[in-house]
Amino acid sequence: MELSKEKHTIAGKEAAEKLKNLIPEELEHYNHIAHQNKAANREAHEAWIQSLTPENIRKANIARNALTRLGIKGFSRHLKDERQVKRPVPAHALFLKERFNSGDMHGMALPDAARLIMREWRELEDSDKQKYYETQGQSRARYAQEVKDIYHRDIDLSAATPAHPATAPAA
Repeated sequence: MELSKEKHTIAGKEAAEKLKNLIPEELEHYNHIAHQNKAANREAHEAWIQSLTPENIRKANIARNALTRLGIKGFSRHLKDERQVKRPVPAHALFLKERFNSGDMHGMALPDAARLIMREWRELEDSDKQKYYETQGQSRARYAQEVKDIYHRDIDLSAATPAHPATAPAA
């Protein structure tokens, strides 16, 4: 095995030396071929993703997570697909995003700014939080509808992040 590793090291050094000695016209030619191959590979990958159903991609990503947890390498990257359902956004995350986008935290370290914003969230009156909880409710309803439309299954959001008590239906 060590011999094979040496061969690869030598081959790599020889290839690097050849690359260094290429004239600009040859280098441009190989760069052009590399860009063509990259574009062709990207198109083939996108076509393959589109040939799968969103449910197949969701299940594949769940399997990739399981393989990663088992320590099996090579499956850590999720398959990306714009058809996948985006999770609902919690109320505190909406507030956090709004505060970051306000520019008031410009120049602050991210952990410090996040800590400060979350302290603001905890101290915010329930009436001021209401608009964020309403948006969260809309996000949850959108999520449930998209799961039904795309994955053809119903989900129970009652086990997910609970709605704010002021917006929860009376029991």
